[in-house]
Amino acid sequence: MARQGAARDDLPPLPPLAAALVAARGSRTQQDIADRLGVAQATVSSWESGETKPRSKRLRATGLAYGIGLRRLRSLWFASEPIAKAA
Repeated sequence: MARQGAARDDLPPLPPLAAALVAARGSRTQQDIADRLGVAQATVSSWESGETKPRSKRLRATGLAYGIGLRRLRSLWFASEPIAKAA
């Protein structure tokens, strides 16, 4: 994902939830997280890019997969709005 590397002025900042997921993933791959959660790698990519958020009913499992406490994850979830895709 381009946002992780050098900063680019033409990209909006990641929502707090997406930034936390990217940071918490560490050296694991998106596929590792996806396999643990039983979702597609594209789903994890969408969460980490800020395009979508995990469904609220999935927060506990998502927190466990990323190593983020449920209370913090819920706070980030409510504070983040998905980034609108350019048309």
